[in-house]
Formats: sequence, C-alpha cells, structure tokens
Amino acid sequence: MQAGIDVADDEIDSGTDLIVVGDLGVGATTVAAVLVSVITNTEPVKVVGRGGGAGIDDNTWMRKTTAVRDARLRAWEVRAAPVDLLATAGGADVAAMVGFLIRAAVRRTPVLLDGVVAAAAALVVQELQPRCVRWWRAGQRTSEPAQAVALRRLGLEPILDLGVAAGDGSGALLAVPICEQPPERQALASTARRNPG
Repeated sequence: MQAGIDVADDEIDSGTDLIVVGDLGVGATTVAAVLVSVITNTEPVKVVGRGGGAGIDDNTWMRKTTAVRDARLRAWEVRAAPVDLLATAGGADVAAMVGFLIRAAVRRTPVLLDGVVAAAAALVVQELQPRCVRWWRAGQRTSEPAQAVALRRLGLEPILDLGVAAGDGSGALLAVPICEQPPERQALASTARRNPG
C-alpha cells in the first residue's frame, strides 16, 4: 500500500489534477472477482466473467469459478478486515492501487476508475475509508460482471459504455474530455452515450 501512496504523492506533487486508474495483467480479473465476491457477499458464479480481453471457454470458466470459490472460502474469515483480506486474497498490485486511491482522496484529487481490478480495489478502500468514494467516477463499463457488482456497491455509474471487455485505462481516458466539461454538458454527453445516433 505504501508503494501506491508514494506514487500518488509523486504524481500529485508534479501537478497531476486528474488520475486514471486501470489494470493490465493476466489473472487480474480472478483476484478482483474474489475480492468483489467476499466484500459484497456475492456468489462466485455471479462475479466470474470470461477473462477480460483474453476470452475463455466454458471449461476454463468453470475452473476459474472454482478457483474463485476456493479463494473466497479461505478469505471469508477475514472479510471484515480489509487489509487482512488484501493479504489473503489480493496481490501487491491491488494493494498498491488501494494505497494510491486512498492517498488521491486524501490529497483531494479526482480519480477515474477503469475496469474490474480498479473497482475491486475501490471496494477495499470503501471498507477502510468510505468517504474516499466521493473523489471517484467510473470511466467505462466493461463486460466483467464483478465490475458491475462493485460499481453498484460503490454507487458509481460508468460515464461510457463502449462494449469493451477489459479496463486497461483506455476507456476512462476517452471519458476525460467529458469530465472536463461543465455539468450541464456532461449530462448531454451522458444522454448521447445512452442514445447513440
């Protein structure tokens, strides 16, 4: 977590005034699904998707769901202790993202979340520091069901729905110009997104 805090401080000290948090990595959606499943008390079959951009077949999906179920069982006893939950079912990348999100909120710097891993990290932060949520917006909707579950819990509606599978930051970057508009123009952009053409 300290690594994420340090990066956030470096970025904000250098003048960054809007941060996009995304994810890119093999297996990251599995870790995110475990965290979302435990924190929201949602069954693994409802949070396991088809693997972000990679795509998986039915047999692989069943193995992934089993892995999430087994990890959830191991993590269940620490569900009320977010840092212990990270140590049990998270990874160094998610822990760094948690530290980053906390520090950005403390430094009053808005963040666009992109993807299921960022949403899972945000859920952990919400458990630690609920007021941090007011500094975040969801950049885009992905096809990962765990992201939808997490965003519901966070009370965030994605700015864009581009029909993409992964949350590698690219969709949230496309949402940046919308965020820079006055609120009334943001509402128009949101309406156009829902009613293309």
